[in-house]
Amino acid sequence: MRLEWSEQQCLERVRKSRWPDGRRCPRCSHADWRLHAQGDNGRPKYRCRRCDRTFNDLTGTVFAHSHLSLGKWFECARALKQGPKTCVQLSRLLSVKVATAWRLRKSLRRAFCDPSLDRLFKEVG
Repeated sequence: MRLEWSEQQCLERVRKSRWPDGRRCPRCSHADWRLHAQGDNGRPKYRCRRCDRTFNDLTGTVFAHSHLSLGKWFECARALKQGPKTCVQLSRLLSVKVATAWRLRKSLRRAFCDPSLDRLFKEVG
């Protein structure tokens, strides 16, 4: 069964899981921020009013700096939660190169231990 994840649905799930009590700066944990800009990918960017750093909803997560859609990440996480998969199996499932599947699998295994995303990965599986 292949589940389709829209980018917006995935982003909302990440937000709710990462910041259940409201968005905070990943650097200084301050809750006072302002909308700074809209990224090229359509995701909003924020600026912390305390440390003046910009961040988005994915900053500091396993998803940061990835050119893959969040839907692919979620689909891979779901597949890994269902049981062990080889890189070749993931590659076919996600329609990506084997090297990309390897990187996704490696990153997600590490991310499954991240307490800030724990709730997110429990919902995905």
